[in-house]
Amino acid sequence: MPHIRSPVTAPVNPEPQWPEGYVAALREAGAQEKTIPYCIGWVRRFFVRFPGRRRRDLGRPEIEAFLAEQAARPGVSNWLVQQARDALELYYGKFRGIVLPPRHEDPVAVAHPTPPAA
Repeated sequence: MPHIRSPVTAPVNPEPQWPEGYVAALREAGAQEKTIPYCIGWVRRFFVRFPGRRRRDLGRPEIEAFLAEQAARPGVSNWLVQQARDALELYYGKFRGIVLPPRHEDPVAVAHPTPPAA
């Protein structure tokens, strides 16, 4: 799936159709058919991680915490974390119409990325 970086969001959708509406948003964004089930899986795992919280009340801090947890798991590579990030940002921005604040990169990590383990 191409990285979704568009600042344009959809109008707020108070009654989104899950997962049909999300699948349509993924297709509109150019997701490959084979990646769609994985994107749905990332969104589902994200919401399972925060039980009892309304989906519209979760945002950037929870997304970043979830992604950090995923990145720390053995066998989860950077491309999987990026796939999860793209899936969640598209869920909020294009499917739900909820604007997420911009993500702040860690300048140390960007300047000195960790080399892959041998």
